[in-house]
Amino acid sequence: MKSLAPEVASSLILIVDDQPTNLKVLRGLFANMGHQITFATTGQQAIERAQSAQPDLILLDLMLPDMSGLDVCRQLKRSPETANIPIIFLTASHELGHLVEAFDEGAADYVTKPFCSSELLTRVRHHLLLQNTQEALAEINQHLESEVQQRTAQLQQALNFTAISQRIIERVRDSLDEAQILSIVVRELANALVLERVQTGVYNLDQGTSLITQGYPTSSDSGQVHQFADFPEIYPALLGGNTVQLALPGTPRHDTAAAAAFLACPLRHDRQIIGDLWLYRMNQVPFSAAEIQLVEHVAAQSAIAIRQARLYQTAQGQVEALEQLSYAKDDFLKTISHELKTPLTTIKAAAGTLGMLFKQPNWQAEQGHIATETLTFLNEGCDREIQIVNHLLELVHLDVGAVDIVMAWTNSSLLLKEVMRFFEQSFRQRNQTLNVTISESSPPLFTNAEMLERILIELLDNALKYSPAEETIDVALTDSPGAVTFTISNSGVVLPDQQLERMFETFYRLPKADRWQHDGIGLGLALVKKQVDYLRGKISAQYDDGSQRLTFTATFPLNWTEDEPNMGETTRETSMQ
Repeated sequence: MKSLAPEVASSLILIVDDQPTNLKVLRGLFANMGHQITFATTGQQAIERAQSAQPDLILLDLMLPDMSGLDVCRQLKRSPETANIPIIFLTASHELGHLVEAFDEGAADYVTKPFCSSELLTRVRHHLLLQNTQEALAEINQHLESEVQQRTAQLQQALNFTAISQRIIERVRDSLDEAQILSIVVRELANALVLERVQTGVYNLDQGTSLITQGYPTSSDSGQVHQFADFPEIYPALLGGNTVQLALPGTPRHDTAAAAAFLACPLRHDRQIIGDLWLYRMNQVPFSAAEIQLVEHVAAQSAIAIRQARLYQTAQGQVEALEQLSYAKDDFLKTISHELKTPLTTIKAAAGTLGMLFKQPNWQAEQGHIATETLTFLNEGCDREIQIVNHLLELVHLDVGAVDIVMAWTNSSLLLKEVMRFFEQSFRQRNQTLNVTISESSPPLFTNAEMLERILIELLDNALKYSPAEETIDVALTDSPGAVTFTISNSGVVLPDQQLERMFETFYRLPKADRWQHDGIGLGLALVKKQVDYLRGKISAQYDDGSQRLTFTATFPLNWTEDEPNMGETTRETSMQ
């Protein structure tokens, strides 16, 4: 851009005059000032020379052989190529009457002949300065107009980006679904910035990975996992909360066949990085500052929306859990009230019967057997009530970890044999076949013998009660490296679908069982599960539809550890008949 105080040295001056003497004088005058000179002696020659040489100033004689200087001036001013060249007329004093017409045709000034050298030089210098200043102003105006247009375009782009950002933010704030939020962001940014590819990743900071969840134009990249360590030029900056812009060559790591402009922006909220946005522009044009600002603003607002969606999902899960707890509480109170009421009713009825007998004369002699039976019912009701209360108390104590037990080395095979003796007569009375397999080489088990005994008694009692007559019950003790396993299996059990998973629930009973014949209230297996967990063991239930066989497997570590207890498992198998 030219300076507003331009120099006039080395300007090109066209002198138009048909007098050689004048040309010689003028040439010497301007050459001494450092200007370049070109000549023309006719009007037509002046027009052609002006168009070809493009002089900075023209000294034009008013009278020429082929045409007047006014005609030359008129034609030069009408041509766009020469219209802005300043013209100074050289005229005799008797030709001053033509000057008004010359000024009307666009002449800049005039000098009368014979001219004064100093005057002529001053006028020429003045108009060269003026011409240079006008050109400089024109260039400045053009530059300013270009800047205004550029700033206007930037302002318009900023307004457009603001509208785009507002639209995206409104859409993501209306959603409480994380996948939908990221899908909106990907598609809106791709359309707004005219991008060939956009994708989002959700971070697992513990594992140092990013899971690609959304992609544009397709979701073919979804499900891919990026290791932070595989992209050292990107992820360290993103984890620091910084945006990354790169010129990528075609690389398999980014699945790009050709070079592309690349922008990665973190999804950050409250100094926590939860994911990122990756944008690709295949024409390799770098992302502008305004585009980066748009992406960063959208990313920040999207991170807030994602956190809100996650909080909402967590709250919904808590609400559902509370509803389930409330239902479980109501069901527990209903069940336990019924179960506690049943033996109390028996006790009350037995007490009423005894009260009536005691009022009759000679009741001991005549109705002593009735009193004995009633007393038996009374004792059974009391025992049942005590059993329910004890089971409930132990469940609560195990839940809060308030059970004080003594651990000792225990002979597991001997313990199982002692428990089996309690049930031998009951198995014979029901004509049930009992198969027992005990590994005599089982190593000692560091556990609480009393609690382990209660576990085995409950499992065997469950097999006894729910196996029909003439069915088979299998009991086995096996050992493996670092553990012993008790397996109790009974046949003849009909277990509908979806019931196996409920096996260890509180108050669960096997369906189609006679609750009056089997006095359990559904606390036994739930208590067993708690006891096994407390002993750092693992219990599971499997059912085979073909053989109608239900199998419980309880495994205990040989030595006590501080590991967390394992959860019970259930498995259903379907055999072909």
